[in-house]
Amino acid sequence: MKGLRAFGEEYPRARRIVVTRAARKRITDDNIEIYPWQQFLEELWAGTLFST
Repeated sequence: MKGLRAFGEEYPRARRIVVTRAARKRITDDNIEIYPWQQFLEELWAGTLFST
């Protein structure tokens, strides 16, 4: 997480995502998105995770 926080300081408009085995999605105070791996893959495959 320390690396993502530093990345966010350099690139404040970048979306920061961590994929874990956690039970539910959450967003940290500094706007890092924590995704359960199943939900991440479902949204990725459905094309809803990233907009073009």
